[in-house]
Amino acid sequence: MTDPIRARRSSWKKGSEKNLKRPLAWAGIIVFALLRLLCLLQPVRIYDAPDKSGHPYTIEGRVSDRYCKNDKYIIEIHKVRILTNPADKNKSQMKTEYLRGAVCYLKTDTAGDSLPFIGQAVRLRGKLYPFERARNPGQFDLAEYRAVHGFDISLMEAEIIDRGRNYNPYAEMLERVQWKAAEIFKENLPEEDAGVMTAMLLGDKSSLDPDLKDLYKRAGIAHVLSISGLHVSIVGLGLYRLLIKLRLKRAAAFAVSLVFVLSYAQMTGGTASVIRSSIMLAAFMTAEIIGRSYDILSAMSLSMI
Repeated sequence: MTDPIRARRSSWKKGSEKNLKRPLAWAGIIVFALLRLLCLLQPVRIYDAPDKSGHPYTIEGRVSDRYCKNDKYIIEIHKVRILTNPADKNKSQMKTEYLRGAVCYLKTDTAGDSLPFIGQAVRLRGKLYPFERARNPGQFDLAEYRAVHGFDISLMEAEIIDRGRNYNPYAEMLERVQWKAAEIFKENLPEEDAGVMTAMLLGDKSSLDPDLKDLYKRAGIAHVLSISGLHVSIVGLGLYRLLIKLRLKRAAAFAVSLVFVLSYAQMTGGTASVIRSSIMLAAFMTAEIIGRSYDILSAMSLSMI
């Protein structure tokens, strides 16, 4: 018995592939041109506060991420509010300042079980520093890199002095799944292999051996350590095909696979390559469900938009 979805898709292919106009591709080009023009007219805003450099300050914000790097816990917070400098006696003249985000390096004696949850409001005290600017042409500009990602300042030797009750349970669950998977790799694999697996499958390069990372770079295959479209395709499309084999309806299989892929994308950091491949995979599965052909250029343009 002929599958009606495949028959409809086959008939659509025969009549339309010759005259495929790809409107999404043109829309993507227009959006890209407009964004490029906007970047030229309005450069990245970089926060600079030399008068605050190294001074003790108290800030408030909401936790967006947390991780461990070089045996030091780091939390990233957004919607930052800089409170009155406790060292300043004339507090009446101080004004509360609002920033986009801050990268907070916690004190070395901070325990992992005392870290705040994702989405939780926190108040921290530490030494405020602006990010370093590039001093030579072509040098890596840390301040511009952080500004693009929405961070204006860094807080060194930070101490958590207060936290709210509410947090994001979904994001917290994904974070704990990632940490648990990393622990399984460390317990069952050699140290170097565990670092590679954590980077390739979980998007966390903090435990990757620096010498091994440099070796991958010099060999020109450093891209295999990043979460890419290949990972998303294997995870999402493999689950989609498996659910169909288990007699689940295509729409239900699509919904389950899409939720799983989006959760995986968020767990691994939500990088540009992961978001792009997730959108393209969703377009592919949607085309199968409605009986239309999949055009890779249109799907790529949709993800760019």
